[in-house]
Amino acid sequence: MMPRYWYGTNEKKAYQNGYLTKAQFFNDIPRPPYGLYLNTQKPLLSDLDVRVGLQHATDFQRVIDGFYRGDYERLNQFSEGLGKFTEPSIRPRRYSPELARAAFAKAGFTRVGVDGILMNAAGERLSFRLTFDTSDRRKYLATLVESARRCGVEYRPETLEHTTMYRKVMEKNHDIVFWAWSVSSRLPALWESHHTDNAVEKLADGRKVPKRQTNNITGIDDPELSQLIDRFREATEEDEMIKLSFAMERRIHDLADFIPGFKVPGYRIAHWSWVKFPEGFDVRAAEDPGQYGLFWLDPKQREVDLKDFRDGKVRGTPKTVIEDRWRTE
Repeated sequence: MMPRYWYGTNEKKAYQNGYLTKAQFFNDIPRPPYGLYLNTQKPLLSDLDVRVGLQHATDFQRVIDGFYRGDYERLNQFSEGLGKFTEPSIRPRRYSPELARAAFAKAGFTRVGVDGILMNAAGERLSFRLTFDTSDRRKYLATLVESARRCGVEYRPETLEHTTMYRKVMEKNHDIVFWAWSVSSRLPALWESHHTDNAVEKLADGRKVPKRQTNNITGIDDPELSQLIDRFREATEEDEMIKLSFAMERRIHDLADFIPGFKVPGYRIAHWSWVKFPEGFDVRAAEDPGQYGLFWLDPKQREVDLKDFRDGKVRGTPKTVIEDRWRTE
């Protein structure tokens, strides 16, 4: 349930008079990596210091606190929610104009233009096309643009119909795009998104060009990371797999090709009292209340409740239940 519906329920008479229960359930599942994907095959974005600066210049916490009313949480890294295979100490770089400008200075961007955007000695501006689809998420583009400008960065917003955006990204024609991949496995699956095999291809004349139609949309081409991915895919012992998983995740964090956005820590619903749930509410991996069918209906109570509600009787005070036994943080 989106925040506007969750809080909008507070105005409903059925909730105010005690007929509805609002329930928030925290799950423990692999988290889709919602965030900004930086195309490292682009000239300025190929510079690690620039990418680190952009991490500090992008204020997703402000998006979470404002647009999502603080109900979503900051994603820590690309691979999260994988249990023992998620490196628990990795945290996203915090928003900081000071740290952002320090990183940009390392990349040579020390001059300030008349519009406040940083430039290097060659006159190149820290300016990037920021691509979103046309969903409601485009509404917080302005927040990211404004926050980046305080750090000397220009995000030029672009909103595209989803199919058009997908085609552009798969052709590797984007600068920075808001994106997420679906995740189902509890094991890191990083060959598609981060291996060199999916980043570049060699032409007959020896030149390297971005490899189109692959999931490596950051174009990251890092031999060390690719070697770790290969070793993980060949590993059979759990201890070794965990060690390699932590090393891969740390390397991705250090390469700064992905700016973690947010995660949805569970689901929320409002239900009438004749809709029953078991003790503990749901199973650990549930993504929505109907996924595993662990609820049932009480027809007799439904008749009584609806009659009392229509007669204007007050059943009780507003009630909210929080089920957080599976909460990971």
